Amino acid sequence: MKRLLVEFSKRMYMKTKFKMLCVFMFGILALSLPASANTLYVDDDTEDSYSCEGMFMPVYPCSNAVDESWDGWPWYAEAYSGWTSYVYEEYIIPSGISGADWTFKVQIAPNPSKVEVWYWDYSSNSWDILYSNLHSFGIYTFTVNIPSDGLTTSPLKIKTKTQNYIEVVDYFEGKVTWIYTIPAITATIDIDPNTLNLGSNGEWITAYIEFPEGYDVNNINVSKVNITTPSGNSLLVDISAPATVGDYNSNGIPDMMVKFNRATLAGYLSGTGTDSEVALKVTGELLDGTQFEGTDTVRVIKKGRNKI
Repeated sequence: MKRLLVEFSKRMYMKTKFKMLCVFMFGILALSLPASANTLYVDDDTEDSYSCEGMFMPVYPCSNAVDESWDGWPWYAEAYSGWTSYVYEEYIIPSGISGADWTFKVQIAPNPSKVEVWYWDYSSNSWDILYSNLHSFGIYTFTVNIPSDGLTTSPLKIKTKTQNYIEVVDYFEGKVTWIYTIPAITATIDIDPNTLNLGSNGEWITAYIEFPEGYDVNNINVSKVNITTPSGNSLLVDISAPATVGDYNSNGIPDMMVKFNRATLAGYLSGTGTDSEVALKVTGELLDGTQFEGTDTVRVIKKGRNKI
């Protein structure tokens, strides 16, 4: 089949962009969505620089393949490449990330093409392969996780290779997703009673939850609050019990009162030694999924002594 004129020379396209929007978004979200094991994902489909190598048709150049139109990508070709072609993309790594994914979209038409994704490994100063597969006719989207040795130095470097055996590849678009792991809200917990007699017949154990400035206990999802013993036994809040916001310790900071079934918790602590100090951990989340945690220590005694 006669081909259109193709370019064999390497062509470099450079563009510099500030990632202030991404950093600004993270700053806002980090203040409003801190969470233990909470993970924040920030998409970034604007590479800071890219270059192309191989054969691209002038009518559909490589620059079309990295045009930032991830959501508007059509069926028809944005770029045509033949035989073996490469696209190199670089992304400035924002501070505070815990990881990154890279998502790649490619259209193969009409014949099979081998697709490979590589990342620059700063520990070995070489390209390491992340993905390699032979794809037939169709549109494919897949995500690969970037190993930590590709994130130790900025920028993140991605190389995508397509090797078509007969016809052309309708090229692609890629985007990086920055992953942020945000710590939990550290709550102040006060458990009542301070001394728990395992033989007492009380109905509940009460916990008062207080947040640092900037967080509102009114936003606690009460049904998600639980208490955990040192042995790992966990007990959800008793949703039939009252849960109210007040100021239990009169310090001017609102606290949320929640209650746990006393008999069940006492059963979890039945193996505790006589007259022991036990740390009980209270965890939960806000209505938006933000998690919190805090610990209080209580004295545990056996029945027959100081029934409280």
